Amino acid sequence: YEADAVVAIGGLRQAGYHVVAVELAEGAQPYFAYRYPEKTCLVVGHEDHGVTRATLAACDG
Repeated sequence: YEADAVVAIGGLRQAGYHVVAVELAEGAQPYFAYRYPEKTCLVVGHEDHGVTRATLAACDG
């Protein structure tokens, strides 16, 4: 468990994961159209608040 999402994302990257946020944001690609690498971790935000800006900035896509 890691309380800080940005730190957790850094650890996932070090483990070889591509980290992608599922979010309605400017420049976002449709979920089913995105080409996911083999080792992908999806970040899903809160139902009302979504993914924080800091977390979005830390993600690969």
